[in-house]
Amino acid sequence: MWVPIKPPFGGFESPYESAEVAVMGVPLDLTSSHRTGSRFGPQRIREASFNLETYIPSAGVDVFEKLRISDLGDLCLPPNLEESGRMIEGEVRRVSGEGKLPLLLGGEHTLTYFACRGLKPDCMLYLDAHADLREEWLGQRLCHATVARRLLDFLPAPRLIEVGVRSCSKEEEEFRRECGLRWHVSEELERPEELARKVLKETSGRVYLSVDMDLLDPAFASGVSCPEPGGISTSNLLSFLRELKGIELCGVDVVEVCPPFDNGGASFAAARVIYEILAHLL
Repeated sequence: MWVPIKPPFGGFESPYESAEVAVMGVPLDLTSSHRTGSRFGPQRIREASFNLETYIPSAGVDVFEKLRISDLGDLCLPPNLEESGRMIEGEVRRVSGEGKLPLLLGGEHTLTYFACRGLKPDCMLYLDAHADLREEWLGQRLCHATVARRLLDFLPAPRLIEVGVRSCSKEEEEFRRECGLRWHVSEELERPEELARKVLKETSGRVYLSVDMDLLDPAFASGVSCPEPGGISTSNLLSFLRELKGIELCGVDVVEVCPPFDNGGASFAAARVIYEILAHLL
């Protein structure tokens, strides 16, 4: 089920039994409609991670001294979405039940649905350039463009908080107004500390954090599955994440890095995002 990957995330590793965080590579790449290749994301993020410093000055900690982290490797997924989904759901539930925080490296954004189906969070913090609220896309009810809509199958709309949106259809805009979904557009991230304070007031209980790397402007991360002009800088994203102190995370994923189109910006940004989350929020 798991394919061991060496070196592991960050180049350091604790035994799984004593780990507080379990890194899980999820090379799901079955519904991508623009650029394919996100299945190579987990490995490229790992490669970037051990070429970055693990000491985070803004937190004053070395991530691997602060936390015991184990890398399970990559899930060996079948070429069928529902079968892959059951595997993701089951493994995330198992890891969480064994007292570890699941940290998923994607892979396409559809994996978030399966992870949350396994964890049943109280609240969802969904960072993405796209609303992902379509009822269906290209004949598929569950795919990378409908993930947030499907999350509402088991999560009340006010408990789904979208951050960074700058692309949606007219129907998605109307739907989110009707259902009361919380929504923060990309421009609000130009004031990251202020937005973080708002978001902290909107969240409670066990929170699942999902970061789609297309949240960043293509100038900072062009190697993503669905690049969208007009986004934010890596610096603003990191500032926002740092200000979420006190949030109770039950799971994290970083998705949609697409290595065939990446010059290194997206994978290195993804690795740094993970380090900042580990340093500041756990």
